[in-house]
Amino acid sequence: MRYWIFIFLLSLASFGLSGVLYFAKTNTNDANDIANNTNAFTLLFVGDIMLSRSVGAVMRKENDFAHPFRLVADTLRKADIAFGNLEGPISVRGEKQGSIYSFRADPRVAEGLTLAGFDVLSLANNHSMDWGRDALQDTRTTLEDNDIKPVGAGMDERQANEPVFFCASETTGSPTSQRKS
Repeated sequence: MRYWIFIFLLSLASFGLSGVLYFAKTNTNDANDIANNTNAFTLLFVGDIMLSRSVGAVMRKENDFAHPFRLVADTLRKADIAFGNLEGPISVRGEKQGSIYSFRADPRVAEGLTLAGFDVLSLANNHSMDWGRDALQDTRTTLEDNDIKPVGAGMDERQANEPVFFCASETTGSPTSQRKS
């Protein structure tokens, strides 16, 4: 069951969700039972997270790198696992790879991603390499330093394809993450 949750999670990320999906694992369909079930856990998926361009300009102007998440952070943090697609690297390094649509976010955006409570961010998209390998490495390091698991891109094929598993505790229902090598 847990493996299928992971496969489902990656499949949804691959299709680039444009909204928020919210799931609860439970043994009942009754809303009252779900709300009172201490063994339930929740999965929350968001689509593209754009932290450069005009969003980056607003964060710099406001000097608030959690700004894009302030109105949604409480909802995101309620999920046991929050998953999103990071649309571009987080770095000050690298060389622009040529596209006029090359994104790169200020490393201070980690403050907002942490405030929002993201657990996993997909890097499997067309913008992860906008600023090259150095920026991709910085992105992975920034996420890992903030207890956010990067998936879908890495410095080699093994790292790019390395899954993250979350195992729900049988007693609390709360997932804990494990990276399988």
